[in-house]
Parts: sequence; C-alpha cells; structure tokens
Amino acid sequence: MIRLRRRNTPAEIGYWTSANKSTIWPALSYTNTRGYGYPTDASYTRIKDITLSYTVPQKLLDKAKLGSLTFYLSGRNLYTFTKWIGWDPENDYSLRGSGNWTNNYPVVRSVVIGANISLR
Repeated sequence: MIRLRRRNTPAEIGYWTSANKSTIWPALSYTNTRGYGYPTDASYTRIKDITLSYTVPQKLLDKAKLGSLTFYLSGRNLYTFTKWIGWDPENDYSLRGSGNWTNNYPVVRSVVIGANISLR
C-alpha cells in the first residue's frame, strides 16, 4: 500500500529525533495507527482581493478625444498572515474532506494590470 504524505513540510517543524526530544511532533518514521491527526492552530488573516482604479478626468480626455479612460490594478491572494505550517490553512487536509492529500497545493496569487478605454 502506498501512503501519500504532505510534500510541503519544512524542516523547521521540529519532528522528534534523538537530538530533539520534541513532544509536539512525532518522528517522521512514526506510523499513526489510530488514524487521527495532530491539532494545530490554523487561524489566519488573508489579503484575498484588492482592486485599485483611477479614472482620468474628462477634461484631459477631451484633448485626446476619448470617451473615458480608467487604469486599474487588481490582486488576488496577495498574502496570508498565519503561524500555520503549510500552504493553505483553508484547505481540508483530512481524509474526510478531500479523500486524500493529493490536492495539497499552494494558493495561486495573481496580479492584473489593465486599462478600460472608451472611444467617442
């Protein structure tokens, strides 16, 4: 049987080793036969959606013979403030949530810059 493991676990977590007698995380070689996870604080604050726009005054547009001109900058998933170790504290990593942990991917960050131009 192949067991899927999380691939984004940083070394700084502090798993139990002979040199690090951590009581928070077991050794990486430990197999959890009871099937439950280890509770952690997954609280977070996320900058999810931000859009800034500037509409050029009509006085300036009349000289260029334009109807309207708006510049915009939009961002999605810009930053997540959390102490949680992993990519997305919103994701359900339990076997009940997704069926397995193969959907363990970071949240996609996107930035869009554009302009809306209307001609007369």
